[in-house]
Amino acid sequence: MRLVWCPRVTGEDREAFEGRVKASDLAEFSIKTWAPTGSVNDSESRTVYFPILYSTVSHARTASIGTDLHSERTRGAAIRRARDADIMATAQNIELRNPIAGKRAGFLAFLPIYQRGVRHDSLESRRRDFKGVIAGVFQTATLFDAILADAILPKTVGLYLYPGNDDQQAAPIFAYSKSGRERSSEPTTRAALAELPHWSAPILAGDARWDLGVVPDLSKSIDYYRSWLVVGVIGLIFAAMLAYMWS
Repeated sequence: MRLVWCPRVTGEDREAFEGRVKASDLAEFSIKTWAPTGSVNDSESRTVYFPILYSTVSHARTASIGTDLHSERTRGAAIRRARDADIMATAQNIELRNPIAGKRAGFLAFLPIYQRGVRHDSLESRRRDFKGVIAGVFQTATLFDAILADAILPKTVGLYLYPGNDDQQAAPIFAYSKSGRERSSEPTTRAALAELPHWSAPILAGDARWDLGVVPDLSKSIDYYRSWLVVGVIGLIFAAMLAYMWS
């Protein structure tokens, strides 16, 4: 959906930081606490903030600029993992902010940015020289809609994406039925999927994992033998997406 830049701002530097931003071209800027919908409030005092300062989607700036991603637990934990390990860390299975109404399932992939020209080969140096994060914002349904619309794949397959855990009663976070491109209205649990002939593989995004299951239409043998292509194509697209973020 977008890429955003979130600098690291300490509690002691907050007032000066907000003053510099207001003096540039964002006169109404302030650091705000993340909220799923509606208006957002100025953040309470914290030791550190990661406010959105830039977004590649300019028309939506008023809904996101200044929002402190560190103020939400799952996002904050992913930022700290990215910082400490110098990896792409992912806040998965989260609710994206919607300034109007409704829920949007998605995930954020965070890339750590360090002080230029210094080594960050230890935990101490990475924490000391950490400047902020670049975050890629992905809406799960929109991402898979785009993949399935553009890929040349068998159409008579069911597709189910599950959280990367062992919960056998977990419902999929994204599902398609075997009747063309219509999204499934009856999610299948992981346990129910295991009883059907299917192909499965992990889908990785940074340090996050999902499990993808593809159920072919057994009445059409060619689709059964080609349904593994769905797994391969989606895996390749995820890898290309993350390589783009690194570049």
